[in-house]
Amino acid sequence: MNLEIYNDFLGADYKKKLKTLKEQDILATLLFELPRNGKNIIGKWGNENSQKVYRDFSIGDRMNLKWNDGSFLKGNIYWK
Repeated sequence: MNLEIYNDFLGADYKKKLKTLKEQDILATLLFELPRNGKNIIGKWGNENSQKVYRDFSIGDRMNLKWNDGSFLKGNIYWK
């Protein structure tokens, strides 16, 4: 599921964007922010460079993942 979430941040034509990221030696990681209370988490994409660098590749840098009885439901991707 992590690879699927990672690719969701890239939106349409994610394969081309992945290739360009690699060619330009731009590292973008996926981190998860765990809650102090509750079960929902936040996926954070990018994390290695400024938001300005990533805006050409991604549709956002955050995704809410809502706990739903044994699995997570992906929420909207947004910039923070």
